[in-house]
Amino acid sequence: MRERFKVTSKSYKIFILLIKLVLIFAIFAFLFRQAANNNAFAELCKQSPRWQYIVAAFLCQFFSVCVTIIRWRKLAVTLGLILSFKDAFRYGFLGLVLSLAPMGIFGGDAMKTYLLIRCNPYERSAALASVFVDRVVGLLAMFVCAAVFICVTGFVFREELLARSVSNIVFVFTAVGFLGCMFIFLPVFSGGDVERWTLSIPVFGKYVIKLIRPLLVYRNNLRSLLQCFLISLPVHLSFGFALWFLANGIFTSVRVPNLPEQIMLYSAVNITSMIPLAAGPFEFMLEQLYPLFGVQIGVGMVVAIAFRVIAILVAAIGIIFYFTMRAEILKVQDNLE
Repeated sequence: MRERFKVTSKSYKIFILLIKLVLIFAIFAFLFRQAANNNAFAELCKQSPRWQYIVAAFLCQFFSVCVTIIRWRKLAVTLGLILSFKDAFRYGFLGLVLSLAPMGIFGGDAMKTYLLIRCNPYERSAALASVFVDRVVGLLAMFVCAAVFICVTGFVFREELLARSVSNIVFVFTAVGFLGCMFIFLPVFSGGDVERWTLSIPVFGKYVIKLIRPLLVYRNNLRSLLQCFLISLPVHLSFGFALWFLANGIFTSVRVPNLPEQIMLYSAVNITSMIPLAAGPFEFMLEQLYPLFGVQIGVGMVVAIAFRVIAILVAAIGIIFYFTMRAEILKVQDNLE
């Protein structure tokens, strides 16, 4: 019976993977056709790349990834978990590789969680909480950057339906994120009350409490959370710089959005990272938004793909860790199955 369930589960995962691959292929097929119909590739061939800008884009992305790893380690150590800088970077870059795989961002987070549990076998819920809070802090900082630069660039005042829709989505996500975080720190959300309410939940209460208890530790470490939030802001600014460097490094004689607009575009478009697809949504949304700034159709797709390639090059560091940690990864994969 157990073997039959395992086979069914594996078949289901393969089916989901195939669906994701088909969706990714369909998105890129549409984008390439649209770009070809508007002579974007012909225009690309006329450009003389500025390689120093492209190298600067790589360095910006590398810097951002390193800061996110340091942020995760700080959140883990706050819970009393054992995680050296060396292991944090090993697990972080490995998670980045898996985030670019078809399983999407959740695959990378799952791997980081299980590897952290191997270092802290009696702190499973704390390990999960550290990865979860790290993701929430990063997303909240991204929403804030997007909201601020939507206002700074005047994007919020545009009349196009797409511009108004993106602005509204960003503002809603930012507001919900802040309200959710504020709720945790309300007096009513005290440790004793939460534990009593949680334990009263039939069947699942005793399991949910194992995750809530580590989260309540952060309630008493507001300073650490604020520090992690603040160091997250340069991360998204740096990614925006990378997008600007790439656009200006690839298209030297074509108009592209300016720096504040690029920062806004990255932060707003990267909300699509919550969609469990390794590629496609980011490229699609950037291509749809670029023409609002008077940019030729197809340019946004080229810049987005170049951004993706740079991300893969940065993540290539994780491939080294993949082969040096292959035995550990295989054990983790068995647990995930």
